[in-house]
Amino acid sequence: ANAIKLTTTLAFSTDTSGNGVNIQLLRGSTRIGGGTAASNRLSSIFGPIRSSDTLSCVSQINVTFDFPGVTTATTYKLQYTTQAGNFYVNMSNTDTDVAYAPRVSSSMTLEEIMV
Repeated sequence: ANAIKLTTTLAFSTDTSGNGVNIQLLRGSTRIGGGTAASNRLSSIFGPIRSSDTLSCVSQINVTFDFPGVTTATTYKLQYTTQAGNFYVNMSNTDTDVAYAPRVSSSMTLEEIMV
């Protein structure tokens, strides 16, 4: 079976209340990548992030190798949980219309690797 290399770039922000966010990578409904979950701590590829800056947008990169063991179509997705408040993708939490608070982009690139 071949491996899948997933390179994920995510640009995000949270509310000014400084809430934490954890982001998981899933193949279908199965979590992959990230650290080991323990007690109340989730397995996460990004986070937790806490920011009180209304113009901040954090960009993070993650590279995960997956060995799905199937040759059929497979769906990968990101899923997030927040401590409280809101979570914003590709913009600051206020999305202020000024030149120094641009909107940005996120991406997920998959590469099949023969093993």
